[in-house]
Amino acid sequence: IKPKGKRNSRDRHTGVSPSMTSLFGGFSECEKLRKEEDKAMNEAAEAKKEAISANEQNKILTKKLKDV
Repeated sequence: IKPKGKRNSRDRHTGVSPSMTSLFGGFSECEKLRKEEDKAMNEAAEAKKEAISANEQNKILTKKLKDV
C-alpha cells in the first residue's frame, strides 16, 4: 500500500485516464493529418488567387462597359 500524495515516476501511468496516443493517434497519423492540412491550405491559397484574378477581370470589364 502506497501512502496518498506520494507518487513516483512509475505511478503516472496507472490511472483510468486515456493515454495521449489513444486520444490523438500515433505519429504516423499526425503526419497524415499535417499533410492533409498542408494540401487544404494550398488549395485555399490557390482559390484565393483565382478569386482575386476574377475580381480584377470583373473590374476591367465593368470599366469597359461604362465607357460604352
